[in-house]
Amino acid sequence: MTRPVPTGRQAGGWWWPVPRATAILLLVTATMSGLQAVVTGMEPALRRDPAALSAGEWWRVVTPLVVQDGGLTGTVFNLASLAIVGTVAERLLGSGRWLVQYAVGGLAGEAAGYAWTPHGAGNSVAVCGLAGGLLALMLALGRRTPRVVVPVAVWYTFAIVVDAVATAVGAAAAAPHRDRGAERVLAVACLAAAAAITGIRNLHGVALLAGACAATPWAWRQRDP
Repeated sequence: MTRPVPTGRQAGGWWWPVPRATAILLLVTATMSGLQAVVTGMEPALRRDPAALSAGEWWRVVTPLVVQDGGLTGTVFNLASLAIVGTVAERLLGSGRWLVQYAVGGLAGEAAGYAWTPHGAGNSVAVCGLAGGLLALMLALGRRTPRVVVPVAVWYTFAIVVDAVATAVGAAAAAPHRDRGAERVLAVACLAAAAAITGIRNLHGVALLAGACAATPWAWRQRDP
């Protein structure tokens, strides 16, 4: 028989006692992220680097998870996210499952990073593993999902998605030879988001879709020959 999912009261409160796995990883990550600000060359020595990894620097599989490439703002966001998402996830998943989720998200993210963004660092992908676990729990429990889980999981997921879209828009705008397909992909993604919020009866979604429909005949006539 599976053990019941604890509520905040059953777990002794969401924030106390401090979940051990979250506290330990937060301490390690915060310490390393702080040191990189004063130790010259620390972040380049630990971040993703395919050439260095191929040369035998095997630690670069995991060390990108304990340093940051997003400056002060990115560092604060990643550490705060680990504290918030990590605490809620550990209360519900337990320390063992928490570590599994953190490792799965971290390793999967680093593998994708080496393929798509070879140079970089940050623990956000590991936190995504925890958030993904919370989303799976929401799907399984439905109305029995503890209330605190929904805003935490949804907030973090949408923060990651918005950041990804903003980064893609910036890259598309800055590229010297822009791929015309990029703008269309982004437009479709935004319209899909508008349709999604329309599905939850948000008037802004209706207005976005109506505006797009009204402008479509005119806009299509503006295409390059």
